Amino acid sequence: MRMERKQGGVMGRIAGMLLMFAVLLPSCADLQVDGDLDMGYFPLISFIRAEAGRLSTEKVTMQRTVTWNGASEEQPVAAPTDLDYWRDELKIFETAAIDRPALVGLYSI
Repeated sequence: MRMERKQGGVMGRIAGMLLMFAVLLPSCADLQVDGDLDMGYFPLISFIRAEAGRLSTEKVTMQRTVTWNGASEEQPVAAPTDLDYWRDELKIFETAAIDRPALVGLYSI
């Protein structure tokens, strides 16, 4: 048994391609913001990035506290001066920023 593919018209193919581009093209847009949007909110992302830069250039001493079975121990620790370390350390605060396109209008000041 031989299967034959039905040939569509040129207009059908063009319409199909236009539909495909109309659906797929917007998904190719880069919606990530490389900074803060000006929506009247505190510019948290810029602040976090500036703070990571500041911490990587200054000699910062941190106080590390460890608690185990009710006993606590504290000791000073020299913080790394690696910018990538601080960006990674502070990344959790960047994700808390409310100035993202998906959150427009959900918060009021």
